[in-house]
Amino acid sequence: MKISVLSPLHPAPWRQILSNSAIVDYLTELVSRRGWGLPAPHWDFATITLCSIVNSVEKSKEFWGSPKVSLLTSSILRLYTTISSFITAVPATSLQRQPSAHVAHLPSEWADIFAPDVTVNLYSLLTHVLDSAPTTPITSTHIPPLSLLSRSPPPHASLPAPYRAGVYALRPLVDKCTRVLEAPTHHAYKYAAYYVLRMLEKPLVLDDADRLLQWSASDSAEASPSHSPAPPAAPRPEFNPTLLLDAMTRLQGLVDAALGAVK
Repeated sequence: MKISVLSPLHPAPWRQILSNSAIVDYLTELVSRRGWGLPAPHWDFATITLCSIVNSVEKSKEFWGSPKVSLLTSSILRLYTTISSFITAVPATSLQRQPSAHVAHLPSEWADIFAPDVTVNLYSLLTHVLDSAPTTPITSTHIPPLSLLSRSPPPHASLPAPYRAGVYALRPLVDKCTRVLEAPTHHAYKYAAYYVLRMLEKPLVLDDADRLLQWSASDSAEASPSHSPAPPAAPRPEFNPTLLLDAMTRLQGLVDAALGAVK
């Protein structure tokens, strides 16, 4: 088997797109059915192929929804979900059956080498999709990759720290999702925004807990005995649920209007 590295995908001939998609689909089945017993070279081929094709898909994001990009994006997202799910389960499965040396090493290898690059590329693709949600009818080629991307978004914690605090910080991501939920766009994009928000639930709660801890610590420091006048109390931080308040209020207004029209 040989993968042709295509970047971008749109001008590539169909025979290469179909060949790459078939190989990726085969790797998905191979990992799903025989992952525990796969030799190390097979695992290397699967993970390197994943990184390579995800990078090509990200570089082709401007052509999101075109038949070629849709086909290969759907295939590579299935491979990503299969590989990441398998590797996540390795520690628990290893308690019940003895892993080979390379399988036991997969979680650390994935976290150190492959996951950061794959996750950054998938977030680039995901945010592009949210930002470009159309207000016009879409074709059927949008649906399969959109469904796969939205139902298994990469965990926010798997992003490298500079990306978590920067371009893919929590609040900008929530803003993108709320804009899609409020926009007159296809419901498939609204489901995508919904599933991204579901994925961000825990990170948002932990972020609020950290804000509360810092606020409480600053109040404690200000309340400590001192001969100097106490400074003004720190204002209460704005917690993440407030980001959704405007969208929820508008949605409630739409629901009330719709119910009011029902006779």
